[in-house]
Parts: sequence; C-alpha cells; structure tokens
Amino acid sequence: MKLRNKTADIVKGIAILLIIFGHSICAHTINYNDNLVFNIIYSFHVPLFFAVAGYFAYGKNDNRWMRKKSFMVLVPFLVFSVLNYIVGYIPGYPGLVWHNLGISLYIEYLFLYNWGLWFLVVLWWCYFWIWNIDNSNSVGQFCGNSDSRSFCFEPYVSRRTFVFWLGAILRIGIMLVIPALFHFGLMFQNVPYKNIFGVSQVPYYFWFFFGGYLVAKNKDFLSKYMYRILGLGAISYMAIMITTNFDGGWTSTEFSSPMVVVACFGWWTLIRITLQAVFGILAIILISKILSRFRIFDVIAYIGTMTLALFILSGRFLSWGFGGGWIDIVTGSIIAFIISYLIIQLVKRIKWADIILFGNYKRTRNE
Repeated sequence: MKLRNKTADIVKGIAILLIIFGHSICAHTINYNDNLVFNIIYSFHVPLFFAVAGYFAYGKNDNRWMRKKSFMVLVPFLVFSVLNYIVGYIPGYPGLVWHNLGISLYIEYLFLYNWGLWFLVVLWWCYFWIWNIDNSNSVGQFCGNSDSRSFCFEPYVSRRTFVFWLGAILRIGIMLVIPALFHFGLMFQNVPYKNIFGVSQVPYYFWFFFGGYLVAKNKDFLSKYMYRILGLGAISYMAIMITTNFDGGWTSTEFSSPMVVVACFGWWTLIRITLQAVFGILAIILISKILSRFRIFDVIAYIGTMTLALFILSGRFLSWGFGGGWIDIVTGSIIAFIISYLIIQLVKRIKWADIILFGNYKRTRNE
C-alpha cells in the first residue's frame, strides 16, 4: 500500500488548525476584521484547502471518482443541514433557533447562505468542473498518450494544443460568467446573500483548486525549482502583507464571484487578495516541508488526515471557550478541537455512522 504524502498531511493539519483558531476569533471577537492574527489566517486558509484538494484530484477523476467525491461532500452537507435544523444551530449564529421559525424558511436560507457548510458545496463544484474538463474528448487526445488526459505544459503550439485550450477556456468561461450573472441578478432582486448552493464562490476558489491540479500534473518539472519557488513565495507573502498593513481582504471574496469583486472593489483588490493567497499557500508548504523532517510533527500530519470532519464539527463548540479576551479564543479552539476529535474517533468505530456523517464509505490514501 502506498504511503501517505506526509508533507501534504502537515499542510492540511496546519490549515485546519488555523481555520479552527480563526473561527474562534470570529466567535469571541466583535471587531475581528481588525484582528492581526485573523487577517493573516484568512488571507490564505481556504484557498490552501482547495489547492491541496486539486493536487490530489489529478489522475483520479474518472466517473467512479466523481461519484465517490459527490458522496463524500454532499452527504455530510445534507445530513448536518438536517441536524443543525433539529438542534436549532447555525454555524456562527448560535442565537438563531431555526426550528422555531419553520422548515421552509430554514431550507430557503440554507441554500442562500450555505452558512458554515458552504465549503462542501463549493468543493463539489470544483470536483465537478475538473471531472467535466478532464474527461472531455479533446483532453483525452491531448499530448498524444493515454497518461496525459489532463492539462500539461507543451514546448510548442500546435493545432491540437490550440483546440484543447480553446475548449478548456470556453468551459471555464461558462463557469465564470453564469455565476456572476446569477449573482448580479439576485442583487437586483434584493436577495441578502447571493450564494445559492455555492455558485458565487466557485469562480474564485476553482482557480486555487486548478492550480493544485496543475502542480500535480507537472510536479516532476517543478520539483527542480521547488525550494526557490517556495522561498520566493514566502518572502513575497510577507512583503505584500506588510505593504497592505496586514489586510487579509477576506470580506471581498468570501461570498462573491470575481466579477462582483471587481465591480465593487476594483481589479487591484482582486489581484491583491489572490496574490496574498497564492504566496501564503507557498509559505505554508515551505513550512510543512521543513516540519516533515522531524518526527515530532507527525501529530500535525495525523490531524491532517481528518480535516473534513474537523471542519464540519468544530464550529459547533467554539463558543464554549472561557476566560475573556485571547484566553477565550484559545480555550474555545482547544475545546472545539478536542470534542470534535473525540466524536470523530467514536464515529470511526461505527461504520454506518462514518458513512452517513462524513461520507467515508471507503477510506483510501490521501483523501
């Protein structure tokens, strides 16, 4: 059996720990947009997850893979949506008791807002689009061999290359334009949160997913320059964060399509927050590469094997912190992590519960 990618697991472990801590800052701080740690975490944490997911999507995206990924992300979305309704809980809004307001209103707001589960549906869209693109006839013929049914770098431009990229650009263009038009349409209808089933966020996060996919496809070529790229990315991240006064820019893209960001904030905002995310991802990968050399950090790699479940569960317990100020934030993060971890270990012992709650009907490496 092939060993797991330790560096990738550490990347995911760091990312989920940062997400839990960032969400704890949200739960215990009124003006969290002014929090330095919050802005640093939110400048790259979600794009990092999509980049890693895209990296492992390469070479596996046939029909069976798509069915499995759909089950893995959509089943937890639907199950926890029902559970949240039953207990009257909305991630980030502990004061709202939705089962007292009626199920129809809850369903309406669930698909408009997606709340803390939005990551799952956006991830499904990314899987869907890469599966759609990578299984097209033009892609299957690209590069002229059976092992290259995906994007790759060519040293020349041929008719076959042109036809492939034209088809890919048209597909991705459709993915970008439709959500943007949909988003603008809802704005004119005065819908408060223009994000029905995650469509508005897909055009932004897909590019990080696609970037991870391209890195996996060309990893043999990129490995020659790996530390140069990672080092330059880490330095660039610090430079851009310092020059922007550590503005994470997360409010611009959290629930918006790129075209809406441009319309509301301008091109520079979209470019800046995208560069921050890219450079932040490279910095975390560099840190993970270094940590992977020391066995003491294997615990972070282990945490990285359960990121999806931790993401789904942890938000429910963040408000249990105590002590006030930063102590409140830290204790909330620790309590949320410990309780979530214990629930995960219990659920893993019950096969049907693991399937229903986390979509794990079959465990495989690096997933």
